[in-house]
Amino acid sequence: MLKNRLIVILCFFIAIVSISTATTLCKNTDEPILNVLMMHMVTEEMPEDSSLDTLYITADMLRKYCEYFKDRYTIVSLDEAYDIISNNKKVDNPNLLVFTFDDGYDNNYTLAYPILKEYGIKATISVIAKYTDENRPGYLTWDQVREMSYSGLIAIGSHTYDSHYYTTASDGISKPVLMALLSGETAEDRRKRIFTDLKMADDMISEVTGKKVNIMTYPYGVPPFDLMDEIAREFDYNIQILVRPGVNKGVEMFSKLKRFTVNGNQEPSQLEETMKKYNGLKFLEKFN
Repeated sequence: MLKNRLIVILCFFIAIVSISTATTLCKNTDEPILNVLMMHMVTEEMPEDSSLDTLYITADMLRKYCEYFKDRYTIVSLDEAYDIISNNKKVDNPNLLVFTFDDGYDNNYTLAYPILKEYGIKATISVIAKYTDENRPGYLTWDQVREMSYSGLIAIGSHTYDSHYYTTASDGISKPVLMALLSGETAEDRRKRIFTDLKMADDMISEVTGKKVNIMTYPYGVPPFDLMDEIAREFDYNIQILVRPGVNKGVEMFSKLKRFTVNGNQEPSQLEETMKKYNGLKFLEKFN
């Protein structure tokens, strides 16, 4: 009799654990997965030099991306993604997708913007503020930045004021300038240099757009890791973006957002295969 009771209790316990596990798995499948695409320049034709494939995408291919992903993913802005995930909002399709463009090239306005408008797709463009402020050829003007920001489709992020280059650090190694301690510079000098640069960019962008900058896109995806938390607090950045590939889950991910680099010769279906490998769908498919 006792043995039978123990078997019943054991079976009951196993059933409870199974139900709990199944419930957890169901919840996990509903958890939003954020995929972020990184692009730079939009062109009419790809350059012959294949080493530049990750810096360019043609207007025709961008249109393909819009067409392909709009029915397969929930395409949102970074702010919308943050709101959905931080407030546990329900979405019909939890596979979220964000378009981002780095550096602030003028072709983002002349070629990309009309296509994004056509499909109603929101995106983030992170500008190197000095290049725009000096009207450098090939880069956005403040008038273009203002128009896109006012449209509600384009969020303008900071890509620093003038910290998008490599330099020789005090240890003789070439590094992104945000990472480098310059010759004759103390740690506090470096901190002040970086904070001054970021504030200049934020002030310029905010003055033009009338909106607070809450997106920081680090050049080369390499932040000053030792200062990241302080930078987020000081400038109230909700979102800090890197280059490392991968999917993003949970609100904490926004402090070091991962992205997939778009190769201009890669069909959207090919990129999606890579995205699936990172989000575990391929692994799950083996057991379905």
